Amino acid sequence: TVTVVNQTTRKSGPMTGNRISGECSCLFSYCTMIYANRWAAYYVPLTWGENVIVATASAPGFDPGTYSITITRVPGSVGYPKATSGKQQVTLSWDPVPDATSYNIYWSTSRDVSKATGTLIAGLNSPYTQTGLVDGQTYYYIVTSVRDGAESLPSSIVAATPGWVVES
Repeated sequence: TVTVVNQTTRKSGPMTGNRISGECSCLFSYCTMIYANRWAAYYVPLTWGENVIVATASAPGFDPGTYSITITRVPGSVGYPKATSGKQQVTLSWDPVPDATSYNIYWSTSRDVSKATGTLIAGLNSPYTQTGLVDGQTYYYIVTSVRDGAESLPSSIVAATPGWVVES
């Protein structure tokens, strides 16, 4: 007997037929675990954030065996944000990410900005204008998408240098 349970949501998935595949693959909102000895696939619903999936196999007269994996479901990454300079400000904009409910910006005056080294501005939507900046100083940014506390990988780094805007 094989059971597969998402320990995070306490939901198990149905057995969906016979097929031969790898150990685990995740796509969209489900995780597929394959139990090779029975060739049975189980589809287990995933929630946003960290999911602990446990497969338990048992048979009469034998101790049960378990296999556990952790899968973190996050929204997609922000593609290519744009940074536009103004007088003592930078406006960041980006295309919306499906399933994202908000966005985080990490900024720094160092070109190697990251989630670990940048200053966080959380819970935003596009566009966002950061004000009170120093003209002539270059600012570097990355953007992440967020849903239910799960945060995507960061976007590519964009930079802008505030200053006077000359219009003709």
